[in-house]
This record gives sequence, structure tokens and C-alpha cells, in this order.
Amino acid sequence: MADNPFYKLKEAEYRLYAIAFLKTLKYLDYELIDEETRNNATEKHREEFNEQEALKNQDGAQADELERSADPALKNAKIDCTVGMIARIIKNDKESSALSHLPKFLETLQPHDANIEENTAKFQGEMKNRNKEKMNTIAYCEQVLRNAEKWAEQESIVLIDKFNTVRKHKFRRLFAIKEGEHFDYAGFKKEMAKEIEILEDDLMGVELKLQEQLQMATTDF
Repeated sequence: MADNPFYKLKEAEYRLYAIAFLKTLKYLDYELIDEETRNNATEKHREEFNEQEALKNQDGAQADELERSADPALKNAKIDCTVGMIARIIKNDKESSALSHLPKFLETLQPHDANIEENTAKFQGEMKNRNKEKMNTIAYCEQVLRNAEKWAEQESIVLIDKFNTVRKHKFRRLFAIKEGEHFDYAGFKKEMAKEIEILEDDLMGVELKLQEQLQMATTDF
């Protein structure tokens, strides 16, 4: 802060104030802040510091209370910040804070309160409806996805079971061969390869249909 315009006139005042409120500050104007200086600064500004902390706690409590009392639908729509928004903006705005001490300031704002409330409520209603539609769309798309996956799984199980039945039947013939009996092993191998090929094609068909359904669901979303 050294060499700023206020430095010469306000040196003692700003130093102790800054040290009292900036608890993690270690150096100020290139000088190490010793313990004695920090204690003096804390003692000098203790009352102001405690008042600020009390205000912070009060604001925090009010914010917590507003959050607890906020409409869950507004929270869902991520617009619970619109509750008391104008009052919060005015409170946090330095110019409004200064103007609020003027006698006519609140009187000037008061006629607009109803209009602000009406428009805020209208906006909140529209956003809640949009959010409800969005959540319904998400639920619908999720259901479509789950149904498509379930169908694909069941269809795949049916196809694999069907293949296993055919495979068992063909291998039963193989195991039933008696000693010395001729068996067309090459033909058997071709038959099994064909059955496997059919199964692969059928499973690929299920996979393609699943992808198509998933694509439709996500496109709708």
C-alpha cells in the first residue's frame, strides 16, 4: 500500500486496520508483521471486527433460512437464487447501499415491488414448467434406453439358448457314434461353423437394432 495517495496522511490508520482484518497477512509494505503489532491492531479494531463477523453470521443464517424455505421445484430448476434476488442485489450494490440512507430511496422503490414480484413469479413459473418438461423427457428417454437394453439382453439369451439346443443335438449325434462306424467329421465341422455364423449374424442384428433404438432415444432427448 506504500506510495499510494493516502499513504502519508493515513499511514497509521490503514496499517492497523489492514493487519486487524487480514488475519493471514504476513508482510505489509515490505515489512514483516510482528506479534506485538498484530495484537495492537486486533485490540484497536476488535469492536469493528466483531460487528463484521456478526453481520456475516447473520447474513449466513438468513441465507440458510431462505435455502431451507425455498420451493423444492425452484431448487430442482436451479433458480432458487431468484428468491429475494432484487433485495440481495440492492444490498450488495455499493451505490444502492449508499442511496438507501436517503429518505426517499425506499419510497421510490416501493411502487415497483409488486411489479418485480409479479415478473419474478412469472419467470419462476415458466422455468418450473420447463424443468418439469425436461425431467419428464429425461425420464422417458431413460425408460426407452432401459427397455431397449432389456429387450436386447433377453433376445440375445433366446438366440444363445436356441444355439445351445442345436449344438447339444448335433453333439449328441457325435457322441452316439459306435466304434468303427463312419462319420463325416468334415461335414459336422461345416455344420457347426454355419450354426455359429448364424448365431453371430443374429446377435449382430440385435446389436444393430439396439443401437438404432438408443440413437432414436438420444435424438429425442
